[in-house]
Order: sequence, then C-alpha cells, then structure tokens
Amino acid sequence: MQQKTEILEFDIIALSETWFSEGNHDLIGFPNYNHVSTYRPVRTGGGVSLLIKDNLYYKELQHFKYNTDILESVFVEIEMIGKNIVIGCIYRPPNSNLSLFNDSIGDILDNLNKQNCLLIGRFQH
Repeated sequence: MQQKTEILEFDIIALSETWFSEGNHDLIGFPNYNHVSTYRPVRTGGGVSLLIKDNLYYKELQHFKYNTDILESVFVEIEMIGKNIVIGCIYRPPNSNLSLFNDSIGDILDNLNKQNCLLIGRFQH
C-alpha cells in the first residue's frame, strides 16, 4: 500500500540571511506566494524576506523597512479574520551594537502604536 504524502502550506514564511542582491532578489521560487524583501545593496550577506500566500491581502509598510549595519527588517500589514495584523521579519547583523539595535526595535514598537503585531527573526549574536 502506498503512503499518502502530506504537504504543509503556511500562510506566511519569514526568512533571514537570504543573501539577496539587486541582481537576484526576484529569483525566489515559491509558487503561490508573494515575496517582500530587503537586501544589502553594497555588501553580501544578510537580508530578510516575507513570503505571503497569494490569497492574502497585504500591504508593505515601507516606513518600517530598514537595511542598516544595526538592523534589517521588512514589515507587512495583513487583513485576517476581520483584523489587521502587522508581521515583521527582523535580523540583527553580527557584531552590531546591541544598545542601538534595542533602541531601533523600541522605536518600531512605539510607532506600531498597539497594533496586533508579530515579530519574527534573528535577534542575537
């Protein structure tokens, strides 16, 4: 008897250390997902992405998109079950200043102003 293989599908997938660049950021191949990302324009490494199932309505929050030596992030707002939920993928580059990183995250959280929010990523080094 042949076993049935179950395929898991997620509404949102967060990726860090994508290593995307200007020349390859659109090469990600996940059918049925939209891709929102930020990448390092000059140096290699880092980068964050959110893959959002194509049946979800979302808008990218450009004012929370960072690509600095302290913080890399990408945020979207998704309408789910009658609520808007903000989802952010955050990455702290290696050896970055922890105090400045914490200040940046604090500023982002203050500006989200009590919205439903989910932060995903790599915060330590």
